[in-house]
Amino acid sequence: MESEFVVALKKEISARKNETAKVETIYFGGGTPSIINPKHIQDILTLIYAEYTVVDDAEITLEANPDDLTTEHLQAFYDAGINRLSIGIQSFDDEYLKWMNRSHTAEEALTVIDRATQIGFKDFSIDLIYGIPGMDEKQWQQQLKTSASLQVNHLSCYCLTVEPKTPLDKFIKKKIYTNTDDDMQSKHFKLLMEMAPTLGFEQYEISNFARNQHYSKHNTAYWEYKPYIGFGPSAHSFDGITRRNHASSLIAYIQDPIALIEEALTEEERFNEYILIGLRTSKGVNIEAMKNKFSETIYTHFEKELSEHENKEHIYIQDGFLRLSDGGKMYADSVASAFFLV
Repeated sequence: MESEFVVALKKEISARKNETAKVETIYFGGGTPSIINPKHIQDILTLIYAEYTVVDDAEITLEANPDDLTTEHLQAFYDAGINRLSIGIQSFDDEYLKWMNRSHTAEEALTVIDRATQIGFKDFSIDLIYGIPGMDEKQWQQQLKTSASLQVNHLSCYCLTVEPKTPLDKFIKKKIYTNTDDDMQSKHFKLLMEMAPTLGFEQYEISNFARNQHYSKHNTAYWEYKPYIGFGPSAHSFDGITRRNHASSLIAYIQDPIALIEEALTEEERFNEYILIGLRTSKGVNIEAMKNKFSETIYTHFEKELSEHENKEHIYIQDGFLRLSDGGKMYADSVASAFFLV
């Protein structure tokens, strides 16, 4: 099935080559691309470079699990042109890794960074999960200190959420596992914001932290509402107005990798997304750009909501940008929703 998928993927990549003038970032993600044969990654990159104009300093990221990154695989990914690794470490504590049903150990998580560094990788992002039942503030603090001690220049820190009908949800309902604690999760997030700068990390988006300005160029493009192209099952593309996506079925994709479902967003929907995404970033929402991007009716609505906003301590305006205060970051989605057009 892997070979059939790669054939379909390459067919789509070639078919859509006229949709962009240049490629600044390439991101292998959405699932676990590190399990794929590195030769396929190399073939896909070779095709992209042949069919598209790729900038010289393109950021090329591969999402990976620590247990997939053997020395041989790392070398092959490096040789293929991957220059940034996003590693799903989740925790440096075996107890919590087991709780999350992860297949790697804390030792493997630590080892893989060193292994990749020796091969030549310099750009790393790691994922961490906080708000796990039983994890206290001291344990979360130690997770952050461990991350800062490594050759890692980017952290993505996410609060544990329990999705309906997942194994975790079932275990919690059966009282096999303890449910999440909202108060503790808030304490973990507050501690994260307080500790990050002391460890050399800048919070440039609600969940993302960079050291020495090593921001994710790929994710930043999303947050700045730039157009993008997504290839493969469930992948989304956006041209500024219309969103297109594939169905999630791998079999359906292999049969017809060119078929896309289109959805033209209304101006109201685009405004809501612009506010939601922009407020999550440290840069904030560019008020002047918004005036040019949306109709007078939309902008008048924004000004009205801004003047009447109930929690003024959650937002502030600086240098023409609307931003969240540290307190506002605790309620980012609800603050943004107060501006929504419904």
